[in-house]
Amino acid sequence: MTDSQIIAHILERGEVQLFSLIVGRYSAEVFRAAMATAHNTSIAEEATQQAFIKAYENLHRWRGGLSIAPYLKMIAHNTALTLLEKATRGRTTPLNDCSIGAEEEYDWHKEELLTRLSEAIKQLPSEEQQIVELFYWEKLRTADIAHRTGLSESNVLVRLHRIRQKLKTMIHYEGED
Repeated sequence: MTDSQIIAHILERGEVQLFSLIVGRYSAEVFRAAMATAHNTSIAEEATQQAFIKAYENLHRWRGGLSIAPYLKMIAHNTALTLLEKATRGRTTPLNDCSIGAEEEYDWHKEELLTRLSEAIKQLPSEEQQIVELFYWEKLRTADIAHRTGLSESNVLVRLHRIRQKLKTMIHYEGED
């Protein structure tokens, strides 16, 4: 069953137990994305849990596609950033004592923008998608990306800049429709 089929069954038929398939498929990947952002196991675990809860509560907002993984990873990334920021400010209780959504309302505008970004990334050529994945998700240095892709470090930097510009244009135009 594809992600789209699972989500359709959940939304149209109320088969909520199927969400466990999504969790099973992507929990490790979502955790890695949160860990790459937070570099803290407790925060990454909390961000992973919150990402799945937020995604489940807002399945109707997912625009579909081959995989829900980019959507989940973006939610985890943003949640990890929020949790990390709160932890560094010292404004949080221990993560075990936190209740989800108790401190602030979720920013749906930001989530919509991130969803559009995810869709735009899917439209990039595979080589550009690989560079984005290595730099932003795996948090590799440009030297490591150059080694993996066979490009020079300066070429990686130039391509990252061009990809960012392309994505900004794609997101802007998609938002104008």
